Amino acid sequence: MALALALASPASTWLVAARLPLTIFSAVIAVAAVSYTIDLALFGRAADARLAPLYADAGPAPRIVDVGPPVSPLKRTVTHVLFKWAAGPDYVRDVVVPDYGGDRMTFAFYTFFRSDRRAVLFRPLTRRGEWVPFECAPVDRALIHARDDIDRRFLRFIRERYCVLG
Repeated sequence: MALALALASPASTWLVAARLPLTIFSAVIAVAAVSYTIDLALFGRAADARLAPLYADAGPAPRIVDVGPPVSPLKRTVTHVLFKWAAGPDYVRDVVVPDYGGDRMTFAFYTFFRSDRRAVLFRPLTRRGEWVPFECAPVDRALIHARDDIDRRFLRFIRERYCVLG
């Protein structure tokens, strides 16, 4: 309705009326983009710190390590939602890692590619009824056409931990 009324009125009228709301909206989007970029950079540094000891390991790549259950996320409060940097004593540990690294499958993929296919940090699927992302048949087909031993080991890891018989 508001769009229809705006389009029906002269352009100069609705452009003047929309200037402030659009400026505020643009500012919110810009701050959110900067905040997200900072979070991803901090998460990358935290993941690199956990991956660093695995690089020296002489075992075959990728080195697959169970990092245990996820950290319990902080209780969402108004402070956390509005001012997330003030939400906990250690922002990276308490906010960034649970928000971006708490998902089991995505954390495994992230660390695999972040480490240049040298290591996988994963959290086991332990919750009852937890979503299992892959059917085994496509993973088995991909195993047949694996590019190298690293891909083959990673696909076996997926086969053993993240697929369900279709």
